[in-house]
Amino acid sequence: MRALLGPSGRHPVCKWPRETSPGESTEVGAFFQEFPVTLPGQAPTKKQRREKGFSADRALYDSWRIHQRKLIRTHLLSYWTRQKPSVHTVQGYIRSSGWNSNCVSAREVVEGWTLPPKVDLRKDSDLIGHIKQHSWPRLTIAESKMPRAGNGVFATKDFARNTVVCDYNGPVVGAEEGRRVLEALQPSEGSYIFFFKAGEQKLCVNSQVAPCQCHPDKATYGRMINHSTKKLNVKWMVFNVPGEALPVLLIKAARDKGW
Repeated sequence: MRALLGPSGRHPVCKWPRETSPGESTEVGAFFQEFPVTLPGQAPTKKQRREKGFSADRALYDSWRIHQRKLIRTHLLSYWTRQKPSVHTVQGYIRSSGWNSNCVSAREVVEGWTLPPKVDLRKDSDLIGHIKQHSWPRLTIAESKMPRAGNGVFATKDFARNTVVCDYNGPVVGAEEGRRVLEALQPSEGSYIFFFKAGEQKLCVNSQVAPCQCHPDKATYGRMINHSTKKLNVKWMVFNVPGEALPVLLIKAARDKGW
């Protein structure tokens, strides 16, 4: 088996986890819940592991790095969706992402890259179910740590780039009706009117009222999403649900990160 090279050309030292006992498996599960593996994250130090009551030896540390390396590899292989990148392009992206260690080589990414298959979202039964049932299990609403930001939507797990996060839920009406709702708002009221165009139709989603009347027992996530205007977390797309007369707005992850 050929060893994998890191970006610097050195061979990284990786210890593959041995088979664990039931008790050890429980500890591993608790460890990854306490220290979730993310693309930009750092493996917990010995001090951090001890403070949380975990073993101070390197087994959990190495396991964390192995999982992150796999996550980075999956991300890199799926990042370029239209054409195969060059080694130079991948190296630049790896450097800009700060993956100075624990990363596969740019050459391996180029050699392993394949054109991703086109996905027909209209045939995705899980997605259709989430839209109709207004159920988006990987999201939660919580108070933001940013000053005066109020509540916001946070991912309980990272989303892969171009994955559907949720919809912008609310009645779809004509743009003229949306403008009338907008003009009637009080100065202190926030606007949750999303104008868009579907073909020749000028429409909008009226998400002023929350929760929505169709699912009063569920959170309305789309209207609560806040993201940077400089480095976007999400993007939107018009989607026609099979059998439905009016389209919906879907919100997709613009990059492989949680919020």
